[in-house]
Amino acid sequence: MEGLEQIINYAISLTVGPASLLPISQDTASSISTLSRRSTRLDSYTSISSLIKGKGPRINLSQKTDMIVKAMEEKQASLESFLKKSHRIRRNLKSELEEFSLRESDIREAKNIFEFNVVTQGVDPLTQRIPAEKFLRYMEDWLKSAQFNIEKLRLRTASLKVQYKKVSATLIQRQELGENVHAVDFDQLQIENKHFLEKIDQKQTHLIELKRMNGGANLVLSKHKKYLQKQQEDYNKLKDSVSQQEKEIEDLEKEYEKVELELDRAKDKFEYYKNLKGTYKVPDVMEYVNLKNELSELKKSIKIWQRRKKIQDIALNACIREMKNITGASKVDPTWFEDLDPDSNYEFDV
Repeated sequence: MEGLEQIINYAISLTVGPASLLPISQDTASSISTLSRRSTRLDSYTSISSLIKGKGPRINLSQKTDMIVKAMEEKQASLESFLKKSHRIRRNLKSELEEFSLRESDIREAKNIFEFNVVTQGVDPLTQRIPAEKFLRYMEDWLKSAQFNIEKLRLRTASLKVQYKKVSATLIQRQELGENVHAVDFDQLQIENKHFLEKIDQKQTHLIELKRMNGGANLVLSKHKKYLQKQQEDYNKLKDSVSQQEKEIEDLEKEYEKVELELDRAKDKFEYYKNLKGTYKVPDVMEYVNLKNELSELKKSIKIWQRRKKIQDIALNACIREMKNITGASKVDPTWFEDLDPDSNYEFDV
């Protein structure tokens, strides 16, 4: 038995040592197992003969390969479990690092806000101290905001839990459906898919026909649109010309009214001068000469009286200035002219 254990350990140390960390596929494992089975059939006689002769049991090649395959499978399983465990630990550590970085950023932000609001701006200029009221108010506001953020995160986690439950339920349902599906169901699905493909082809052909009809209708519509646009432009031009002509007609009517008024005035003047011409009598020459002489005499007398009036006004103004100097008054007193004739017209230089 000691020799058997030594042989096993030696075989494992030779084969498993450098290759235990390498992944083995199922094909290689199955090939090794088949080779081991064939070798057992060939070497079974040698093992039996060795036992009959009284020698210790020997390990043939198939047993060695089986032992090696089992050891390699155990190593592979332990390696996979180690990898899964290391990935899980790595994810946990990464999430913890992210959490610590978020905490650090939150703490720095809270520190900066606290220093700005309480330490720098909260200092009393008289006592050079921070009042307790400002500190307590800041802490109450900060706790309220923290409570509000906690409520938001709680609602978010609750919604995520609900979504996770829904997704897990759908996954379980799909797994159950996948377990209950048979070959007949796949055949039925293929038949249904064929029918749906035929319907899709029909719909596509119908859609192509509709697109063709739509293209023709779009061409006709574009032609009618161009014609309508042209008609609209012509209509706008005619409308502008009609409005311009209406304006010209209004201007002509106004001019016509003005011309009628001028014509009426001209007719009235014509009638007046016609009547005047019919009833006019030329005066005698001597009478005209006498009237002309009287007019010239009256003009001369008017000029004389205007000169006399100016002279008397100058004398009156001089008298008023003397009265102001005598009396010391700044204004003209009406009592100075009580002895004057009320019918006389004098201009006073105040």
